[in-house]
Amino acid sequence: MIIAIKDFEKYISELNKNTVDNPYIIELDLRDKKDFKSLNTILKDNKNENKYVHLDISNSIIDEIPNDAFSQVKTLAGITITKRITSIGEYAFSGTSLTVVTIPDKVTSIGKGAFCSCSRLIKISILNGVTRINGFVFDKCINLASISLPDSVNIIENYSFWNCSNLTNITIPKNVSIIEDSVFPSCTSLTAINVDSENKTYSSMDGVLYNKNKTVLFKYPEGKTDYTFTVPNTVIKIWENAFYHCTNLSQVIIQEGILTIENNAFLNCSNLIRIIIPNSLTSIGSLAFNRCTSLDFSSLNIPDNIRIFR
Repeated sequence: MIIAIKDFEKYISELNKNTVDNPYIIELDLRDKKDFKSLNTILKDNKNENKYVHLDISNSIIDEIPNDAFSQVKTLAGITITKRITSIGEYAFSGTSLTVVTIPDKVTSIGKGAFCSCSRLIKISILNGVTRINGFVFDKCINLASISLPDSVNIIENYSFWNCSNLTNITIPKNVSIIEDSVFPSCTSLTAINVDSENKTYSSMDGVLYNKNKTVLFKYPEGKTDYTFTVPNTVIKIWENAFYHCTNLSQVIIQEGILTIENNAFLNCSNLIRIIIPNSLTSIGSLAFNRCTSLDFSSLNIPDNIRIFR
């Protein structure tokens, strides 16, 4: 039975309370963006507290899910999205109780923070269509363990996966050409950032993210359990935030040939005791070793030719 929005308030009022793991599956007919505002208000009403729902809007004629559509609707435990949808607005599902989500292939845009603070979300599949993973889109999805990014993606913005503390690995698709500096902060279980072999901009070795010819080290995953890491001798630059919060590392060996260590490169590496710096290094960025509380700075042996060290 398909429920019209005008009948939804009465329909849900007659339902009994249930649990998040056993939601009512309700098929809705949505015809206008304004219907989402009505839905949000009804679902947040105190009368409907603890009435968890999986909304099936697959037969609705709408083509977008607007900003804040279901924001902070704690009783939304599932969603089936119509294949007509082309965009999902900012914070559209933030703070909901979604666990598994599939984004249809006609969706080309997922707004900033669209799924942030979905603490029960464990898996999301994005079908081919989305071109950009916007900032904060999965922020604080603390149980997200699996995500499939499509080949249509070409940009991954800062803080896209901030605080995804249960995410263990991710594969960068072949058409991604821009990964911003701080995509994975506080992903404390992340052990591998893999890259499609056909990608022309990035590469991966032992789960560490580099540019294609491995002259730039972009990101060492926070969750890697190795105590020692040797930077490959092809690397001439260590990128900003490359080793952010890598608290398992106690020693890093940087080989001859390195030229630049960028700002905040080793920020919050609180157990880093020793780092070997070669004479080829010419530049160290601001706060490169900030909050490395175990590091003996007197032993760094900074080369005389260093231009910046703050």
